[in-house]
Amino acid sequence: MREETREKIVTVMNRCAIIICCCALVIAIYLASQDAGLIDGTFGPGAYYYSDIPGWEKIFLSDSTWHLGFENPVAAYGFFVIWGIVSFKGLLWLDKKLK
Repeated sequence: MREETREKIVTVMNRCAIIICCCALVIAIYLASQDAGLIDGTFGPGAYYYSDIPGWEKIFLSDSTWHLGFENPVAAYGFFVIWGIVSFKGLLWLDKKLK
């Protein structure tokens, strides 16, 4: 396959992937804003996983678990941001080692 043809195919596939991701993001935001798919009496996305557990409210909505064990919710967000950065850096390092 010629290099020009390959570059065109890659460009078209990249644009299609970007369009699909943007559409998925817009649809997800719309569904979340409309509370679509939620079961009445549950607390948010993914709640259907927990609604089969007897007494799930006491397990997942107690005072000790509401902020993921942190007194300050900003600390929980900070933890997840730091975890994301460390994971990203780890993947970059792994990518460099595998090349």
